[in-house]
Amino acid sequence: MADDNEEFWAEERARAAAERGRQADPSACGTCRGRVEAGQQVEHDECAHRATLLQAPDHPGYELTTGMSEQDLAALPARFHVPVYMDTCTPKAWVCAVCWGDGWCTGWPCATAQAHGTEVFTPEHDAQQHQARQAAELARLAAELEKYVGKEPTRDEEAQHVNRCLDAVYDACAAARRDGRVLTVEEIEQAADGNRPGARKLLTETLAELADRARRVAESHQRFIEDHADPGTEALGAQYELAHALIATEGQGRPEPDAEPDIPWATARHVLWMFGEDGGMRPGSFTQQLIDTCARADVTHLARLGQAYPTEAHAVHLVKNTEDGITRLQAIAGGAA
Repeated sequence: MADDNEEFWAEERARAAAERGRQADPSACGTCRGRVEAGQQVEHDECAHRATLLQAPDHPGYELTTGMSEQDLAALPARFHVPVYMDTCTPKAWVCAVCWGDGWCTGWPCATAQAHGTEVFTPEHDAQQHQARQAAELARLAAELEKYVGKEPTRDEEAQHVNRCLDAVYDACAAARRDGRVLTVEEIEQAADGNRPGARKLLTETLAELADRARRVAESHQRFIEDHADPGTEALGAQYELAHALIATEGQGRPEPDAEPDIPWATARHVLWMFGEDGGMRPGSFTQQLIDTCARADVTHLARLGQAYPTEAHAVHLVKNTEDGITRLQAIAGGAA
């Protein structure tokens, strides 16, 4: 009976070893990403997907904890007492992120982490639910921003604007006549533009607040994307579009909505080669570094790279964030697009 158990567990351990390394880390090389997509193990152990330790969004910085007593640091909320690896000391060790000071540190888990262990990290199912809510809010904000970015008014909208201008001028004149005063030049200009006094400022403040909220959601959602091996193409695509819209609010411009840059035949083959896919062609050293940088960038920074290198960034975006990206690039490389 004992021999049967040993044989059973030996087979289970062998099966588990064969299944290891079938998820690539976001920073994995193109060869290992290609092997994983083909259902194989990564070639390099350092390219396997690793666990991610994230600090809380409101984690106190070094400047805030400096000068606090050991008792005050221990009394900080449990979510701040996460492990940090120190490789600059001898011996190297995992220490608490907040329980340390000038000349001393506390190994992890510290007393607070041991006493409140379930409050240190967020359970994965809670994080996934929060991620889904963030993705929905992200899509809503992206759709809201699209109303104001890169949109040209229709003839009906232009006619409505003219009517609003006339109505605003009539209203301003009636109010001035009723109050027995003379309109100022600024009031006339605002009325002629279809805005009552203060309306333009209110619109500017509203758009700024909307962009700020979208930016905070994008930052939070990016952290969840980095913390999950497969966040889904919808979440990645929404993050990419929102990043473009946020860049436009900073005055850096963006392509017209729904306009995708035409990917040249050579660029498609270069990106395919970097990702270890069929139909690829090895690029030069600069292009290799450029595509590798795009591949390592998160969605937000990939959108920024796209302002300078639109075709390379968009080709990498297709591979990383869309289900048919590789097929589309192979069609371009084969002359079918």
